Amino acid sequence: MLYSRLDRFYRKINRMLNVILDRCDLSSSQLLLLNVVAEKKIVNAKEIRENMDLDSASVAGLIARLQKKKALRKTRSVKDHRFFELSLTTRGKELQSSGSSLLEEFDSKIESLLSIEEGDFFRSILDKMESLKLRKKS
Repeated sequence: MLYSRLDRFYRKINRMLNVILDRCDLSSSQLLLLNVVAEKKIVNAKEIRENMDLDSASVAGLIARLQKKKALRKTRSVKDHRFFELSLTTRGKELQSSGSSLLEEFDSKIESLLSIEEGDFFRSILDKMESLKLRKKS
């Protein structure tokens, strides 16, 4: 069954990434969040939820863990005091940079296993999978 193989593949990749990122004391989800903040400079939790496709509780947990590591700065929004804005601290920039470097090494290892054609085909399959939209039953 295709779902079972995709699930196993996802779990294996996630475990491998987490082992690699453990060198800089990050999980793959934490690095993704740091990348979102690095890209946008200042972001709120709603933007992170939408960008990472996670629920509120998951995002809140990631933010709390990254604050504990002194990687995120949380300040009240000037535009709307009900909300907080997140930005990277110096420590957060260092973690994001070192984590991204480790992922680039991982990408290179994966790419080296594939021919150019296989890599292009794999990326096209991933693009198709990412474009899937699940519809709720009405």
